[in-house]
Amino acid sequence: MNTTVLREMPLRTAIRHELQAIRGKWAWLVALGVALIVLGTTLIGFPVISTLATVTMLGALILVAGAAEAVGAFWCREWSGFFLAVLSGTLGVVIGLMLLANPIRGGITLTILLASFLFVGGIFRVVAALAHRVEGWGWLLASGVIDIALGVLIWRELPASGLTIIGLLVGISILFRGVWWLMLGFALRRIPRAAA
Repeated sequence: MNTTVLREMPLRTAIRHELQAIRGKWAWLVALGVALIVLGTTLIGFPVISTLATVTMLGALILVAGAAEAVGAFWCREWSGFFLAVLSGTLGVVIGLMLLANPIRGGITLTILLASFLFVGGIFRVVAALAHRVEGWGWLLASGVIDIALGVLIWRELPASGLTIIGLLVGISILFRGVWWLMLGFALRRIPRAAA
């Protein structure tokens, strides 16, 4: 079914059609969910190794992206943003090499950035919730307080948290993604064939 027809049908009917289209793939989605749950659980079980693997992968991606940007800039030498693109690409190469050369320091650095982001973002959310008191401001306040607490907890456990927190968070994310795929697969299995 093309996108024009999908745009014209009611949302509920379009969703039913989309779910019916992938209903036959439910077993693959369940298998994907199980694989992601196993991977996420493994990453949570070995947070130091998963942190080093995550930082190394991130370093490789930044290195490749920086090199591509720097090389790509030379294809557009007449562009006024040429030097900015070369500088940005070079910076990506340097950061990627730094993360690859010392993933332990890279993990600690990323953890410091994460703790700072949570702490400062939490303060902004608390201030916004108290200052504006819009609908649902209590949830915004609670979210801000939790972010501040997480930032402080991560910061207080440095440098040890720098070796575990990144891998732990990636593992938790992958685990819950796996649960979502698993539940979607089982839900698709229960859809009757004629539910178009």
